[in-house]
Amino acid sequence: MMMTILPIPSVNIVDLELYFLEYHITSEYKNKKLSISINISDRVDDLRNKIEKLYGIERSSYIIARVVENSVESIYNTHTVIR
Repeated sequence: MMMTILPIPSVNIVDLELYFLEYHITSEYKNKKLSISINISDRVDDLRNKIEKLYGIERSSYIIARVVENSVESIYNTHTVIR
């Protein structure tokens, strides 16, 4: 009998749910919720590339920020790692 032991690969993919809010909100505005799976070791720049590829939103036309209870907690630059 032969037995092989393999390590269980760690899951480094995270599913993100993001909201795209326009700067000028009009009466026709509708919330845009984006869902993306990305590797936790990727940078925000990689996230921007994926958003542009999946949703067609120009990568330099928005900022990425964490908002908690209607207050901006952090703003992320392109070199920030996702995790």
